[in-house]
Amino acid sequence: RPPTIAGLVVTPSSIMWLTGSFFVGGLISRFVPKRIAVVFIAVLLVGYGALAVAPAGFPVWAFYVFAAVNGTCMGIVISMNTVLTQHLVDPSMVGSATGIFTLGRSLGPTLMAGIYGAVLNVAIRVQLRGQQAVGAGVDFGQVNTVISSSGGAGSSVDRAVVDPILLNSFHALFGVVVVILVVALLINVFDPNKKVIR
Repeated sequence: RPPTIAGLVVTPSSIMWLTGSFFVGGLISRFVPKRIAVVFIAVLLVGYGALAVAPAGFPVWAFYVFAAVNGTCMGIVISMNTVLTQHLVDPSMVGSATGIFTLGRSLGPTLMAGIYGAVLNVAIRVQLRGQQAVGAGVDFGQVNTVISSSGGAGSSVDRAVVDPILLNSFHALFGVVVVILVVALLINVFDPNKKVIR
């Protein structure tokens, strides 16, 4: 897909992130925060679990829907954690707690982008070794050509070999996300805090 389409796919996430954050006040005044987190993490787990096994014919419109759901869930959970960070600490520590939380929000995406990139590269290279072992003759440069904005147009890349490699690599990447979400879910399930925030 062209870069413009790829950019549009994530647009619903940004819009719904903002929209979801408006519901945080009402939710945390009625429900225990850990239950809110568990529900929305479970929704994300189902969504990313579906992406981890999605076939090659997965419809493009479904990515828009998932992006909107993902943005809503993340907007609620992240905004709720921002509020909790400031509410649950001693008033004298609000500045420090907010600073550490903001640092985590900044470092998290940076660190995970590197990890996700590494997972994707390793998954591609492992499959390329398997393809080369059976004489397919596809190299990493050809895979990069397909990933590029041109999508391999006008090249002699064997898409019948490269496309399954990319699909399996994306499955591996989403599998890592599923593992992280399972860990986050378990942490919240065993969170001892059972108070509604007033």
